[in-house]
Amino acid sequence: MTVASSWDPNFKLPIPPVETVYNETVGFWAAVVYLCFGLPVLYYALWKVRERKGQIMQLIMLGGALCAQVEPFADVLGACWHPEVGKPTVFTVLGRGIPVWVCVGYFVYFGCIAAVADLWYCRGITRRLIWIGFLVPCVVDIVMENLMLSHGLYYYYGNQPLNFLGHLPLWWPPINALGEFGG
Repeated sequence: MTVASSWDPNFKLPIPPVETVYNETVGFWAAVVYLCFGLPVLYYALWKVRERKGQIMQLIMLGGALCAQVEPFADVLGACWHPEVGKPTVFTVLGRGIPVWVCVGYFVYFGCIAAVADLWYCRGITRRLIWIGFLVPCVVDIVMENLMLSHGLYYYYGNQPLNFLGHLPLWWPPINALGEFGG
């Protein structure tokens, strides 16, 4: 469900749905699900820390976690809103508080998935592997975002293009996958 909004007369941007309330239970479980996928990759990287591939994997995962700093800018430009009421915030930029689960999600999506992809690419890259490396993150993004959006963890507002499913504008998954793929 897309949240209706009006336009800010000064900045000519849609006004976010500031009255929405953060869903603590869904935020907690989103972080747990992300960690269930990310911790085995982190464990593998720590296990291989004496080898170059383990060190590179750790750097990629650190870079993925640091990418969370981009989220406030993407939220303003992409009309995405994380409810403020009751939200555990890690940091705030541009008046947008970023919750814990987003930072964990960035660590897993842009860090762990990219680290695993790097392992695959080091074994020899093919055209098929490139497509898999792009499409798997797209599918993961579509599944995870639709689950979280349907439970009110965050909202896309305003007039979103390619919003056929009612929750996730379909222009986001390829952009996120390209960000992960290019990392």
